[in-house]
Amino acid sequence: MPTDVKDQIAISGENTCLVLWVAQAVVERGIRAVIHQDHSHLVRKFFGANPLILSQTTSLLGSVENHILVKTKSDHKDEEYSEKARLVVAGVGFNPEELISLAKRYNPHRTIGADIVFGPGCHGLPYAGLTKGIGSAFNGKGFRMPYTGERCYAHVEDFACASVEALLSPSPSNCSPSQIGELASVEEILRDLEYVFPYNGITAQGPRTNSPFDDARLPPHSILQGIEKSQAVLKQMSRI
Repeated sequence: MPTDVKDQIAISGENTCLVLWVAQAVVERGIRAVIHQDHSHLVRKFFGANPLILSQTTSLLGSVENHILVKTKSDHKDEEYSEKARLVVAGVGFNPEELISLAKRYNPHRTIGADIVFGPGCHGLPYAGLTKGIGSAFNGKGFRMPYTGERCYAHVEDFACASVEALLSPSPSNCSPSQIGELASVEEILRDLEYVFPYNGITAQGPRTNSPFDDARLPPHSILQGIEKSQAVLKQMSRI
């Protein structure tokens, strides 16, 4: 078990779902994940008695030299971190200009940005229509996604892995965010949902909106793969 502070990564953020997904990406690499005790009520439920998961207070969290700060557009408070830490800011729902502002504000090692992050547990994130659509299709219920148009989508596991890789990357500190996700129209999203969940009753309505991100970083078919991953997780959770 790693004990040196350099073998630990602190993860902070208001959204418990994202914090836990990033923690999973950390422990899968054999590194200890240090999470604020505010999230401890769900840590044991999802990770059991895993020695690589550690809940700590803000003061102890700040002593860790490596830190991933998860920010969403819907957050209501600022998260604390050590200014001496090697820091990655992982933002969800911010446009490119807002991501640049975050990078200048925190001066991190790297900044990761995603337009829409979807998957199990992501109901509270900005633009959660795809997440809710997957859950509704899995449970055999119809659902109308509340927007149409073209947006950039990243599965939550891909977002978490990108955040960890950004921290472990040898690249120098900079204020140029890395934007991840796959650009897709709502018609393509509905097609992928129909492929995984045939005859699901999922539709879309609302004003047409375009993604602020003008290109995609994830490989083709990652949205379809993310929907399939979400289906697998929901099946596993339904058996618990």
